[in-house]
Amino acid sequence: MTVWATEFLQRGMVTVRDALDPAFCEEVVARRLAELGVDDDDPMTWPSGRRNLPATTVHPLAEVAPRAAEVLHELVGGADRVSFSDLPDNLIVNFPDPDARWWPPTERWAAGGVAQGRRLLPPLPRQPGTRHARHRLLA
Repeated sequence: MTVWATEFLQRGMVTVRDALDPAFCEEVVARRLAELGVDDDDPMTWPSGRRNLPATTVHPLAEVAPRAAEVLHELVGGADRVSFSDLPDNLIVNFPDPDARWWPPTERWAAGGVAQGRRLLPPLPRQPGTRHARHRLLA
């Protein structure tokens, strides 16, 4: 049994370090925010509330996250056994909403979109005036 299989059986998940290039993630976020006319450094350009940005592009997992693809293929018995190996660029962005009710972060884990290549730790508390609670990526 491989190290990855052992970890998966013991923990129900595997952690693939450096699975996705942070520069790739930043590029996707910058491009998707630009499509909304948002300047990340200028709060005056931020809309209010939640925005669900549907996928406009899919990236082959083996190209943008080769280490993750390698582990996935090993765990399932080969690339030919995977029917969903693309990584979409969909994002959910939470901009400040003065009318929204605040609740403290929970201890749940979250992953989605371009963040799927890395495990996320529970979110840091949102600070007043920030766009969203920032998640801490496991290095």
